[in-house]
Amino acid sequence: MTLPPLAPVRFTNSSFGPVRPGSPALLLDRDGVLIKNVATHVRQTHEVSVIPGAAEAVARVRALGYVPVVLSNQAMVARKLATHGQMLRVHEHVLALLAERGCHVAASYLCPHRGRDGCPCRKPEPGMARQAAAELGLDLSRSVLVGDALTDVEAARGCGARPHLVLTGRGRRQSAAAAPRSLEDVVVLPDLRAVADRLEAAARAGG
Repeated sequence: MTLPPLAPVRFTNSSFGPVRPGSPALLLDRDGVLIKNVATHVRQTHEVSVIPGAAEAVARVRALGYVPVVLSNQAMVARKLATHGQMLRVHEHVLALLAERGCHVAASYLCPHRGRDGCPCRKPEPGMARQAAAELGLDLSRSVLVGDALTDVEAARGCGARPHLVLTGRGRRQSAAAAPRSLEDVVVLPDLRAVADRLEAAARAGG
């Protein structure tokens, strides 16, 4: 199996509409944030299960002017647990299920490499976020990155977005194991619905 170059696989949504230059992004990890984690990794479409309320929460945040973008490590391809084609089919299915619930993302970036491959896009590296910003004209300093792992937190710090850690997926376990000081700049919330609640409250307050 030949992997693509050390760069993410990109999905763009031509029906999303124009993105205003300088818009903030809602940068989203996928597994554990939008869909439920599977212990053996999500390798087949029938294993995809959208976390309750996640799609609706993204739609609410989009209404605030944020541009939703998915950033996902998918090293199962490099580890030969799934083929490149399986990864694409699963993600297309994820996007279809989200769209059925009113959640439309502007683009997705999937990194199929392992950490030892030296890929600058694999989280905790900020490459996927920076590529999304360059291609879509996003302002990362006004953006939010939501994940369920400390690698997502590091990626947020690396690209200048505000790190949010949700307790779905691996989040509860990872936040409990982290040193308190390492989470001082992190907003820790139960799930994406709570993220939407917080951002809506900030918008009402003018923040």
